[in-house]
Order: sequence, then C-alpha cells, then structure tokens
Amino acid sequence: MQRWLALRYDSKPEADLTDAIDANGMESEIIVALGSEARVAENEVPHGKVNRGYWADALDDSGEQTGSRLWLLEDAPATPENARRAESFALEALRFLTSSRRARAVRPRAELIDTVIWLHIAVTLPSGIVRNFGPYRAN
Repeated sequence: MQRWLALRYDSKPEADLTDAIDANGMESEIIVALGSEARVAENEVPHGKVNRGYWADALDDSGEQTGSRLWLLEDAPATPENARRAESFALEALRFLTSSRRARAVRPRAELIDTVIWLHIAVTLPSGIVRNFGPYRAN
C-alpha cells in the first residue's frame, strides 16, 4: 500500500513525509526482528542450550520465520568473527524490509566495544534517504 502525505501551499508540495511515517514504525519492526529468537537447525544449537523460536511462527502457514539468530551469540566473546556473524544474522532477520520493498537496502554494521558487540542498522528508504537505527546489543 503506497501512502503519500504532503504539506501544501498554493497546491505545490512543500514536503513529502511518507518516509518519516514509514521510518517511525520501522524501528519497532527492527527491534522485534532482532530481539525475537528465530528457531535454528538442531546442529546450530549451542551445547547445553534449548532450541528457541518465535511462538507465532507456529501459526504462520507461509513458513517464514520472525526473529534472528542473534541469540546464538549471547555467551559468545566479542571478536571480529562474532561481529561478522552478528551482521549476517541481522541482515537475514531484516531481509523482509527489502523483499517487501519497504527499503531499498539494509546494511548492518557491528562495532566491538569492550566485551560487547553493538549493531548499527542503516536502512535506505525507497526515496533514497538513509535512516540509521541503533545501536542494539548483539551479544
């Protein structure tokens, strides 16, 4: 559904606020996607852990999953390798933004600070404007 909102003066568009409206709701979707735990293959479950998963996925006939695999990093050290994994997990969890054409691109970037991996998410909106979200803790 395409929404268009403009401020007008003498019938001339002064500002298109579509991206502002979309970006406000997008942060909530990003938080849900990154913060919900996606179910993983049994061979990916860390020793001593139980496979997790977003409860509503059981109700989804399409087979799509909500959430991310970031929970696999909760006890992992903040290393460059795990930062790359966090970026990959975030990109995978946020792919719905580009497949639904709500965004042109999604670029997660991990930052190591002390013992924490922080994720910064840059989203290019359909208009070409880049919105930055985060940081979100990845481990």
